Amino acid sequence: MSVWWVVAYGGLGAAFGAAVSPVTRRQLPVSAAGWARSPLVALAITGVLFAALAAGFGHRWELVPYGVLAVVSVPLAITDIIEQRLSSALVLPLGITLLALFAVLAVAQADGASLLRAVLAMAALAGFHLVLALLLGGLGAGDVKLSAVLGIATGWTGWPAVIGMLLLAYVTASLTVLLDRLRHRANRLEAIPLGPYLIFSAFVTIVTLGA
Repeated sequence: MSVWWVVAYGGLGAAFGAAVSPVTRRQLPVSAAGWARSPLVALAITGVLFAALAAGFGHRWELVPYGVLAVVSVPLAITDIIEQRLSSALVLPLGITLLALFAVLAVAQADGASLLRAVLAMAALAGFHLVLALLLGGLGAGDVKLSAVLGIATGWTGWPAVIGMLLLAYVTASLTVLLDRLRHRANRLEAIPLGPYLIFSAFVTIVTLGA
């Protein structure tokens, strides 16, 4: 894939990230850390995500739904890190938009199997995290809804991406908790926001397995 295409698409992502950064600021309290409210952070992260998608997918139409996912994922992840919450006002429209875009792709490419897999993955991940939330606690409704959205995105790519996302997310989250516990010698595990780990893992598996 042309380096120029990757750079150009990454620049487009940076522009979208800067444009959407006010959404992040509205989700955060005024006292939030400066880095979280900075448009430069959203610009940089979204630009990197777009560049990675361009490198993995080239000129394929999957860039459209995955680009939408990238733009909205940044404010979701930052808000979850700072506030430990995932706004339904962002998650639900994102899920509906992804379903609509993948439905259009399925019709255009005559690929109903991928759309069906995306819907099944959405239901499977939502159900899995709902059971975890009820049995173990520590997960909120936002985590369940986000997992459903990411199930759509990874499910379109394939079941290996769905499973890979889950494994990578929980391994990295567990390592973070373990390192934090060792560093602070805590007597109990502190709650950590799961959203950023799910989002990061989803993009890793989408780019590596979907290309």
